[in-house]
Amino acid sequence: MKALDLKNEILNDISNDLKRPDVLVCSEGKERYWLTDGSANDMSKDRATAHMEFIIQRRYEAAFKKAGVKSLPLGTKKLRSLAGSIVKYALSENVIQEALECMPGWRTGLNDWDGQTYLVKRSLAPLPPQKGDWTDLKRFIETLFGLHTGDEYAEEQLHAFYCLVRAKLLQMASRDNQRGSCPMLILMSEPNTGKTLLMRLLAQLLGNTQRAVDPSAERNGWSDACLQSPVLFYDEASREDYNFSGGFSRERFAEHFKRMEYGDSPDIAKRGNTARSWPATWLWARAVNLDSRASILQTPIPTENGMSDKLIIARVYKGTVPLAGKEDPESRRERLKILTEQLPALHDWLLNSFPSERKDEWIQDPRGAEYRNQVHPFAHPDAMEILNTSENDTAKEAVLTAFLESPEAQDIVSGLFVAGDLYAKAVTAAAAYDGSDRAKAMTRLFRSAIPVGRILSKMARDQASGVARDPAGNTNHYRFDKPEP
Repeated sequence: MKALDLKNEILNDISNDLKRPDVLVCSEGKERYWLTDGSANDMSKDRATAHMEFIIQRRYEAAFKKAGVKSLPLGTKKLRSLAGSIVKYALSENVIQEALECMPGWRTGLNDWDGQTYLVKRSLAPLPPQKGDWTDLKRFIETLFGLHTGDEYAEEQLHAFYCLVRAKLLQMASRDNQRGSCPMLILMSEPNTGKTLLMRLLAQLLGNTQRAVDPSAERNGWSDACLQSPVLFYDEASREDYNFSGGFSRERFAEHFKRMEYGDSPDIAKRGNTARSWPATWLWARAVNLDSRASILQTPIPTENGMSDKLIIARVYKGTVPLAGKEDPESRRERLKILTEQLPALHDWLLNSFPSERKDEWIQDPRGAEYRNQVHPFAHPDAMEILNTSENDTAKEAVLTAFLESPEAQDIVSGLFVAGDLYAKAVTAAAAYDGSDRAKAMTRLFRSAIPVGRILSKMARDQASGVARDPAGNTNHYRFDKPEP
């Protein structure tokens, strides 16, 4: 073959290869250029052209060398023209909606979602499973969940935890952006038991990241960091001013969680960008200390807001860790190293051995159908007692009872009533020229009908309160009989 013909063939091959949609892409609207292998990102047109010139020159010389022929000079004008045509082609043909640093549950490279193409620069892939010994990690997890304490519910809550982690491993490894949906994990214990350590280990297992992200640490609750961790961990969240904007009650938090985890695609407000709907995969978790009033009041419970099948509420204990009692920096590093190195063996056990040990009766709902992703909800009675009892709830019950007994409410409570009607009556009575103190107290403490319904539901479980659900079975309707003095 003549040298000139070889030159033209080589340049044609290089041009066709670099015009492939999985090589150079351009973000829509911004005209910024990205190499999908991550070697060059967020380039201007001039920089992308210069980078293409470098790549073309290198490939051109390598092709001649491979052919065993002395290369012909590649003129500057020809080089710039070829590089410019590749960049122009990317601008018109290889267009992506946006380049993301990473996205939990999405593979690295080009991803199609909702009719658009996105580039994910970095993968959050689970650590590969590998057979091996995970004795130290197993001891830490089992003692954390109370398997050796005599707690009669320890086995079931540990089983729910393993089901959840297995489901998230499968979701993170999926190649088709299928999020699925799973319950939120709530860990309740005294301080310094290992809750945060467990979440750090799960983040490394699911995505090889160094930490779980706490959205409550951000002023608006969401940032780019939430797309860079497979674990969203509300670590204690006990601050009285904990808020996304104005404070998240347990009702609002429950609704937020359901939209994000159980919706088809949650709206994610990425910093500096308009909110987008992306099917990210997260393992949601919360830490609750027994003496944390704010955290207790912000934690969703199964008996309200449709959360009965969406929570794993575990009463956990102090986990046994390697080098226990040694807290110097070197010992802490060694402890983390020991536990981290055993994560691939846990992954292998969850995928291959745990299914044969899993208990079918626990992963099936009362109708006999399997729970979503074979992950069953759980609520430890001790934890539920703490979540259902608080100073704040006691005050709400007293105020609600006082209004139920007031003359202003009698036309509502004379028959069956719903929380919305009762709250509307309180708002009307409080706004009247001679509004009663009981109605005003009611509207000050309750900001909507939703918390009224929650307190009514709680009171209905106590016969002495005088509140009872509709005996015909409509759980949204109540009746009230003033308790005997």
